[in-house]
Amino acid sequence: MSTTIRKGLTTAGLALIARNLAGENITFTRIAVGQGILPPEQPIGDLMDVIDPVLDIEISKFEKRAGNTVVVGGMLPSTLITTEYFDRERALFAHGEDGAEVLYCYRNTGDNAVLVQPIVAESIQEKFIDIITAVGDTEHVTANIVRATTADEIRYDDRLTDLGAGNVQEAIVILAFEQRQILESIQIAFPSLHADLAALQEHMNEILRMFGGQGSADFFFNFLTLNGLQLIQGVHNTIENRIEY
Repeated sequence: MSTTIRKGLTTAGLALIARNLAGENITFTRIAVGQGILPPEQPIGDLMDVIDPVLDIEISKFEKRAGNTVVVGGMLPSTLITTEYFDRERALFAHGEDGAEVLYCYRNTGDNAVLVQPIVAESIQEKFIDIITAVGDTEHVTANIVRATTADEIRYDDRLTDLGAGNVQEAIVILAFEQRQILESIQIAFPSLHADLAALQEHMNEILRMFGGQGSADFFFNFLTLNGLQLIQGVHNTIENRIEY
């Protein structure tokens, strides 16, 4: 197996770029993930599909960048990963105005592939996959964007839109920046807040030391009378001066 990461455009992809430069619209359709081994003598240009397919990812991100490049991405929910696999192959598919889908570009990480294992049901995680590739003319390039369909997905998309983020990674950066601004504002408005919180914590520790043995033991109150108290449950034991259930 090759230890070298190999990537590039396929012959079909280059043909689409030529047609795109001539004014034809091209559309990216899907991302494929596989775990196949690419033989050293196998040219990427001749590939028409991933060697050992694992699953397809719907496109949910499409960005045009300078230098006639685009970013095409999608989300891989952990719920789709039912068996372990080596994340070795990444492939991007597209079609021209004739609608014939072809393998546009391909990457294989060889021995550097990471073993992906199923996530337990209680732990929902998402993996975001971005592919950056060259095109002929970004004005005539688009992608089949799959929008949210379930209520949870709609809330997820709406939240990203509200934040002005294209994906979760961007949202994390935005939220971290907002959190830092909030903390700085609190520090300016309440310069003694840290000292006040430290003093409060010390008071709580003192209470635990007095009544709970550092919080590890039970503590009790004696009730000589019930004056000013309303007993909802139990009875007042006037001999032991306590409330019993």
